[in-house]
Amino acid sequence: MKRLLLHGWLFILLMSAALSYTAYVYLGHLNEKFIQSEVDHRSRLLLRDIQEIIQQHLDASRGLSTYAYAELASHGGITETREAKDVLRGMLATHPGEIVRAGIIPEDGKPLIESAGDGERVPRFRVENIPEIHSGQVRLDLVENGVSGLLRVIYTPCLNQRCPRVFADVSLSVLIQRILGRSDTQHLLSGLAIKLDYTGTAEGITLFEHGSLKAATGFHWHGYFDLAGSRFLLTTAASPALVRHLSATTPQWVLALGLILGLMLALLAHDRARFGQRLREQVAMRTAALEEEREKLSAVIDYAAEAILVTDAIGRIQQANPAASRMFGYQPEEWSGLDLQVLVPENLRGQHARWMIEELANGSHGIIGHEREIEVRCKDGSLMPCSVMVSEFTAGGQRHLSVILHDLTERKRHEQQLEFLSFHDELTGLPN
Repeated sequence: MKRLLLHGWLFILLMSAALSYTAYVYLGHLNEKFIQSEVDHRSRLLLRDIQEIIQQHLDASRGLSTYAYAELASHGGITETREAKDVLRGMLATHPGEIVRAGIIPEDGKPLIESAGDGERVPRFRVENIPEIHSGQVRLDLVENGVSGLLRVIYTPCLNQRCPRVFADVSLSVLIQRILGRSDTQHLLSGLAIKLDYTGTAEGITLFEHGSLKAATGFHWHGYFDLAGSRFLLTTAASPALVRHLSATTPQWVLALGLILGLMLALLAHDRARFGQRLREQVAMRTAALEEEREKLSAVIDYAAEAILVTDAIGRIQQANPAASRMFGYQPEEWSGLDLQVLVPENLRGQHARWMIEELANGSHGIIGHEREIEVRCKDGSLMPCSVMVSEFTAGGQRHLSVILHDLTERKRHEQQLEFLSFHDELTGLPN
């Protein structure tokens, strides 16, 4: 138990460290969940924006294809090459820089193709690369050109069996610039590393990257959307700057404050333990000193020649030394509980009792603190002349009396002998 009390400060320190670390880990876990939820939220919004922009291009290309086909049909169909090319050029002019190539592929006949801008950036057109699709169907494909790729929208604008296929190749670089240029998208991109993949091929093709996923933290997110038969996969990760921005310092503060508080409590417990140890040592030393003094006092009382009695306030004897037993004939065990009146001659007990009551009340008889000569009664009934000194003291909050009696038998006998010799001849014993 003493060892536990002495080392309790160490237990408090360890417990506070354990609790602080537990709170630190728990709050850190909550902080990580908050960061991940923020990454998830930004990524979902970004995925929605990308899907909306690609959908807008898909809808615009489909609308232009329908318009182009309607124009050609109103001018006698696609047999008129000049009119058909004018319509295709109109499609390119409607979205300059975005649609880099447009074409019409009839069921029979030569395809009509029109390109815009630098022709070297547009890969060579191959009819076999245009898939067969049902009437009224729209399809998205990716055409690689060594730079950023082209997003090809293929559409059949009519429902008859011999409907031509109209396609438009949209520049991915321009499309990506539109995505990155939106103000709300820029806010979402802040702090995120992004990669958009086209999964229409077995290997998958990366359309664009923003930031480095390898240098990003462990907070990742994956999402995809499907458009016109093609799937786009978006992968995002939080950058170290975003993690620092979103990270709360609460776990570190809780850990620091917990350790400081635990250290203070441990120091307080250590000081109290040390103080308690010193106090116990001092108590032990004083107890030993008091015990030594008590033994000395007991030895003085036990070996005193005078009879010493200790009573309570009403005269019941509580302790008597061996000299008292020898003088009055009582055994040591007989003293306990005896009234001091047993030592007073019977004819004086009533008067003595009144005197003691009055003396204890107001000291009117001068008994306490003054030496007197009286006759006391022994156990066998004989009377013995004694000098008596009564003192009062307080112990344990109670009043006590100490009575010291000295046997005057020899002195009285000697005095009587001297008195006799003063009036009688020493040899004859006759009066002078």
